[in-house]
Formats: sequence, C-alpha cells, structure tokens
Amino acid sequence: LPLFYLQAFYIVRLYFFLRKNLSGFYLAELVCLYMNKGLDYDNWNHLKKDISKRSRVFFNKGEIWFTSLGKNIGDEEDGKNEYFERPVLIIRRFNNNVFLAVPLTSQEKEGKFYHKLASLNGSTVILSQLRLLDAKRLLRFMGKISNEEVVLIKEIIRRLI
Repeated sequence: LPLFYLQAFYIVRLYFFLRKNLSGFYLAELVCLYMNKGLDYDNWNHLKKDISKRSRVFFNKGEIWFTSLGKNIGDEEDGKNEYFERPVLIIRRFNNNVFLAVPLTSQEKEGKFYHKLASLNGSTVILSQLRLLDAKRLLRFMGKISNEEVVLIKEIIRRLI
C-alpha cells in the first residue's frame, strides 16, 4: 500500500482510540497538533527554497549565529518560529560556504553531551547535534566566544566520537 494510505489508516485508528478515552477538547487539540506538524514541514520546504537563493555571509570559528536549522526528523534539533531558527556555535570553518556547528539551548542541561558556555551565560552547547551547515542558513550574528573555549569544545567532541 502507498504510504499515504497507511498514514491515514493509523490516524483514523488513533482518532477512535482517543475519542473513546479522552474528552472532546483534548482530542481536538491533539488532532490539530498532529496536523500542524505536517504544515511545519511544508512551511520549512517553502522557506528552504528561499534560503537556497540567498547569498552567503562571512563567518568565523567561535561565532554564534541565529541559523535556519529547519524542521527535522525525530530527535534532531529543530529551529523555532517562522524562520525555523536556532543559535549555533561555529566550531570549524572549512571554506566560505560550509562549516561545522553545534546548536545551543537556553535550558539547563547536564551530562557528557552538553557543555555550558562560560563566555555566554545561560547557554548550553548540544554536542550530540554536531552538523555540517551551509553559510546560506546564517541569519543574524549574536556574538563570539573565546578561542580557548572553542578548543575545549572541540576536544570534548573528539572524546565523544
């Protein structure tokens, strides 16, 4: 069967299960959330077409930028708001076009996959979300961390992988 039919089948099954077990208001809210998730992918695809037409900006290692990360799959870090943006720390510049970056969060996170930034109070690097990005995704410059802290983060990543 085509994927669409399987998805529709499971949505209908979920609807009847929830209708039987939940109040009407809560059920309607869940259905709206599920349907909006699909809209997020559509909105991201439209924005991604615009991003691909942008010119690239100049960037350096150690800089923090708001970046269009997009609507991703599973536990991959998503961007927020209509631009699907999230701050990232550039940890390695390969050329004028691409770089390695790790996203930031303002939530307090502990563990080997997180590093609290000393130079940017209240920000934590999500080390497990390391990814290659194109400079066309860069939106707004936020600031810069010390070279020593960049070296420390790179060393932590080396130990993780």
